[in-house]
Amino acid sequence: MKKLIKKILKEEVNSKVINLIMNNLKSGRIKPPYFKNLEDLGLSEEEIKVTLEEFIGGKMFGKDIISVKYGQDLYNEWGDGRWALRQYNKFGDITSIEEYDGYWENRKYDERGNEIYREDSNGFWFELEYDGDGHLTYFENSHGKWDKWEYNKNGDLIYHESRDGVKLDRR
Repeated sequence: MKKLIKKILKEEVNSKVINLIMNNLKSGRIKPPYFKNLEDLGLSEEEIKVTLEEFIGGKMFGKDIISVKYGQDLYNEWGDGRWALRQYNKFGDITSIEEYDGYWENRKYDERGNEIYREDSNGFWFELEYDGDGHLTYFENSHGKWDKWEYNKNGDLIYHESRDGVKLDRR
């Protein structure tokens, strides 16, 4: 009976610790590298596993957390302080990347899953547009490059223009 009571009390303490840590993760008070910072706080391997799987939403394998649904990396941490955190949309397309050195990327997609915008912490961006058949019709980036394309009803390219001028015109 004493063993059972000790086990229940230990589980209750673990649950309280995990809830406290979870609140600190959600509020951003605990930042990556998550494994290292949680180890430094004195959490056990099991507490770290349970907490990070719930917080990030994947399955832990070593110092990686993998999306169960898509099999893609959500979070990686290497022993030298490097880490990477990724998020995906419901289709498995990557929507954001954040890395240890301050680098970040954000991506947006249309309802068909075509990437329509990307930007990163270096100031680079590009945007894309598509026609109703999914053909790329417009591209522009932060370096001033742009392209326009048109297609006929069969999906054949009939027009291409860029900042350098018209490259193809079969209209």
